[in-house]
Amino acid sequence: EHFCVRLQTIIINLHRMNDESFYGFNRIKSLFLTSSKHFQFLKLDMFCSLFPNATSITIVGDAQRELYAIKLDELFFEEMLLMLDSNPIVQKCKLHKLVITHANEKEMSLQDAVDIYQSQFARKHCTIFIDQARKELVIQRVA
Repeated sequence: EHFCVRLQTIIINLHRMNDESFYGFNRIKSLFLTSSKHFQFLKLDMFCSLFPNATSITIVGDAQRELYAIKLDELFFEEMLLMLDSNPIVQKCKLHKLVITHANEKEMSLQDAVDIYQSQFARKHCTIFIDQARKELVIQRVA
């Protein structure tokens, strides 16, 4: 059985993903992230294709470096909602939890994200909340 099929927990370190050194993963970044000078977005469908039994993805960012953190803004949440709604790969995968640590909150705070998008995620059978102990944003499918 292939390693990717057995993997259930995925942790993405955005610092390593953007690292151009020998130890970084910049060479494969385009497989997993859509990025520009101003934002990075997770290709959730690619993760679901490669890791069909993954139940949790944690994105570890660095709030001090904009390019090394997921930018919380309308575009991020609209893309996430669209993928949950219309992408058959994402709909069929076993993923039930997405955690974002050290997000870039310049445009939208964690609390604003929850307040604005809670009802929209609920319509997709998901909850969005802040893990207060860890200061993480969590999007979780409801069983």
